[in-house]
Amino acid sequence: MAKTLGGVAHLSFPTWLFRTASLLPIIACLATFGLGDYASTNRAMIHLSKCLWRVGWVSDPDRARSFVSQQVPPSSYCLDRVKRLSGTSRRLTRRLEVIAGDIAAARGQWNQALDHYTTAVRLIPSPAPGISAAIVSIYMWQLKDYSTALDIALQALSSSPDDETLRLCAGLLYLYYVPPFNNYARALRAMRPELGFSSSYPYNVAAGAYLAIDELDNGLTMAQHGVRLSRNRADANLATGLYQLGLIQRCLGHTEQGMANLREALTLSPNDVNIQTAFGDDFRRLCGPSQ
Repeated sequence: MAKTLGGVAHLSFPTWLFRTASLLPIIACLATFGLGDYASTNRAMIHLSKCLWRVGWVSDPDRARSFVSQQVPPSSYCLDRVKRLSGTSRRLTRRLEVIAGDIAAARGQWNQALDHYTTAVRLIPSPAPGISAAIVSIYMWQLKDYSTALDIALQALSSSPDDETLRLCAGLLYLYYVPPFNNYARALRAMRPELGFSSSYPYNVAAGAYLAIDELDNGLTMAQHGVRLSRNRADANLATGLYQLGLIQRCLGHTEQGMANLREALTLSPNDVNIQTAFGDDFRRLCGPSQ
């Protein structure tokens, strides 16, 4: 019931709350998909939810998380109907392209997956690092087109400079896959280790690169971060991290700490020749060019 307040009609709070709440789905849809055909977009979203829910398909439109390749994909008939209902919504169309790319990738249809992912990136100009990382991964690990993978990774990093997956991929490509190999300086510039990583492996890669160019203090910092993460998660990179940490400590003259870490690394990986060398008297040949 409307009341007057200073001559102006004024809704009671319960009435205002009810009317506002009833508009929330419309407001949310318009905010997400723009001022297009709300009715058709809403129908398409409802139908898409049904398509995915029936098979338990997990859809992440920005690919911030990887899909599970063992998932049973939604039916193409169901998705085609969503596409017909989607109207002019570019965001919804992008989501459909990502889903189609995931389905193609799960089936090993790499070129089709690339077509869908690339279309998804073009549809929305805002950064989509998760989708770009999926494209880079296919070029790297499936098609072995390393130069193209590096070009795409660097282009994506220009708009998403903090993305961890893209930084690591670019670093690995500079080090091991794109000539001239072992391009440590460019690898480190692309990886930007100072931004940090969420897992130990990139820290190990960065520590090795710093060691190779005689930046032992930076290498020490990276190795310490890597070992700390490996211990917290009990992952398989701990032996490598302890090797790098112990070696760098010995190279810097921190003999006691270095030997302790190398001893632990040997316990975890007793047949590793590099760890054996770092533990021995001839360790300085592993300390970088100036040693």
